[in-house]
Amino acid sequence: MSDAKDYVLDSGIECERLDRQGQVQGFENVLRHFDLRPGMKILDAGSGSGWVSRNLALAHPEVEIVGADYNPDYVAYAKAKAGAAGLSNLSYEVADIQDLPFEDGAFDLVWCQFVLFFVPDAQAAVNEFARVARRGGQVKVAIHQRTMLDNHPVEPGLQEDLEELVETILSGWRINRLPEMFRSAGLDRIDLDISTDRIYTMIGRASDDQIRNVREVLSKPIATFTDIFGSEEAGEEFLENLLAYLRREDTSTITPYYVFTATA
Repeated sequence: MSDAKDYVLDSGIECERLDRQGQVQGFENVLRHFDLRPGMKILDAGSGSGWVSRNLALAHPEVEIVGADYNPDYVAYAKAKAGAAGLSNLSYEVADIQDLPFEDGAFDLVWCQFVLFFVPDAQAAVNEFARVARRGGQVKVAIHQRTMLDNHPVEPGLQEDLEELVETILSGWRINRLPEMFRSAGLDRIDLDISTDRIYTMIGRASDDQIRNVREVLSKPIATFTDIFGSEEAGEEFLENLLAYLRREDTSTITPYYVFTATA
């Protein structure tokens, strides 16, 4: 994650929420993007709660994984979880992904999920990913665009408020920036995999776990960006209306999961 003061989703339960969100995503939907061999060293850049790196370490005890996150509280949480799981092939460091403390070419693979839209200088972060990846190694960035914004049927007032809120949270991020950012960092052989994001794709009634995640992920931003709704109370009403919409049997919300891969 970026600096906690920049991370608009940061709250007292964010690590727990990220772990629950991971369960909704399903680790098998992440694991398929990794082609690992014994002895490889992997960086989880912006590791948050450690959900990806922890599950990767469990699935592949033959590789070494390092998680890096700017927030010391998140790193402490991730370390505690790794320790409880007895994972000797996993470690965490407090580090800014815009200025990583690792040597050039230290990693065979750099992974970064759902982070770049919260980083003040995303190009600096991508430059660092390229620097710490060994020559011939890979950089993978998993990201959303227009999260929860492709809805049917469209509820005009609700949709407009949701568009403004999500675009504000994600700083208007567009995934078509990434290939040029990769090239600027000296990366090549850029590829893109697009699949269904299981967190924010809801066809018919959303699951209870999805509803809980939407409530938790939006509560802090709604309280922060009160100018979108006019008041905190109006924001809370918006959230309840959104959750009611997602509970309907006749709605569909489609969010793709984009994973960009490039070679150092």
